[in-house]
Amino acid sequence: MKSMTAFASAIKELSGLTIRVNIASYNSKFIDINLTLPEFLLPYQVNIYDKIKDKIARGRIEMQVYLEDGNFVDSPIYQKNIEKDVERLRKLKKKFGLKGDIDVSILMNFTNLGGYLSNFDLEWKEIDSFLDELLLELNEVKQREGNFIKKDLENKIKNFEEILDFILSKIDTDSEEKKEKIMKEIKRLNELEIQISREDINLFAFKGDINEELVRLNSHIDYFRNLIKEDGPIGKRLKFLLQEMAREANTIGSKAYTADVVHKVIDLKELIDELREQVENIE
Repeated sequence: MKSMTAFASAIKELSGLTIRVNIASYNSKFIDINLTLPEFLLPYQVNIYDKIKDKIARGRIEMQVYLEDGNFVDSPIYQKNIEKDVERLRKLKKKFGLKGDIDVSILMNFTNLGGYLSNFDLEWKEIDSFLDELLLELNEVKQREGNFIKKDLENKIKNFEEILDFILSKIDTDSEEKKEKIMKEIKRLNELEIQISREDINLFAFKGDINEELVRLNSHIDYFRNLIKEDGPIGKRLKFLLQEMAREANTIGSKAYTADVVHKVIDLKELIDELREQVENIE
């Protein structure tokens, strides 16, 4: 189980350039990748996007790549291109018989920093290897956070099961109370000479029958426990499962005869809300 919220950062030297990469993952229904890249990485934008999508199933991913400040002028690529510019200026000076020295101000006006970066020849395998390491670190953080969520879900689902056990223990008692109430109601209606049909009696009896709902809820609990043991993306399935559990709990609440069962149903609904909050964070 992985959390959708995580952060990782790394510094890497690529062909003499030092870059910093920040990557963060946030909650989202779908995979949503946003990249902020320097110009020399734009040709690999689709490759980077596909790489992230292959490693992360769901969430909003924000990735920023920056050149470290003050680093570029000391890099081999910058020094190499400055040498080329100086040589070009010398050739122009000789060709056109220009006077004066080639100083720093002339050189800086002539130098095209953006052009150097856009023409920077970087092999994909360098980026690919670096991304593998970075995404591995991000997924490890997601896994650690997911383990904390998993423990909390296990505790909450255990509490949920204990409440169901209490409700189950009350069924026999409730059944007797229900029968007594039905008989009193039938007697009262007969005294008022109000005719009641078998369907009416069945409706009274159905009012307190929650066996089917309890069976389904216990089945949902088993499935819930199995899901949180899986390694792949499970967030959406858990969310849909909790919707079904909420539906069964609502039905039990509407059928319950006694106040203590109704109060326990309220506890069930509260637990479902807490489970939903945690499931929203799961990939």
